[in-house]
Parts: sequence; C-alpha cells; structure tokens
Amino acid sequence: MTETVIARYAQGALTGRQLQSEIDRALESISQDPEALNELQLDAASVRSADFKVKEEGGFDPASILLAIALGMASGMAWDGTKLLWRKVAEKVKEENGDDAIGPEQEGREEPS
Repeated sequence: MTETVIARYAQGALTGRQLQSEIDRALESISQDPEALNELQLDAASVRSADFKVKEEGGFDPASILLAIALGMASGMAWDGTKLLWRKVAEKVKEENGDDAIGPEQEGREEPS
C-alpha cells in the first residue's frame, strides 16, 4: 500500500498514538452517520476503507514534533473526497477532544500527481 502525506500538524494536546485512536474512532462514527455520509457524498464502505495514519516527525523537544497524516491510497478514494473526509475527521476529533487536540497545520502539504 502506498501512503501519501496529506497534511502535517504541530502536535497538539494529543500525542501521535492518541490522535491515531481518535481518528479511527471518528472514521467509525462517520461511517455510521447517514447525514455525514450524505454531506461527504460517500458510502460507509468507502469511509471504512480510508486508512489515515499518524506518523510522528521531529526530535525530542515536544514543541518540534510534527504529526504527518498519511492516507493509504489503497482506499481508491478521489483526492477531493480524501480532503473532505480528512476535514470531517479532524472536526470530529476536535469536537470530542477540544480545539487544541490537533496543533496548527504546517507547511509541506503534499498532493499526489
């Protein structure tokens, strides 16, 4: 499976491991929410097949840790759909864990060609 980094964030209140758990929980919740699925124009199977992974980048200084959010491209989802789904997941994580759960987005966003 090829992974493409779709966004990088400074570490917020959640560590990489905690954020991964919350992303997985958010994806499951979205996959069971007909209103969210309709808004995203996706079906539950597409959401469940999305494979966002959190990778910690940086050194020992917690202020320098970046969290790279990568998507496993085996999901077969279009790039625009991926961006919309990620925004919905991040929104849900922040609703459940506070606005500081994920730090500010950093430069270095990559798009597949």
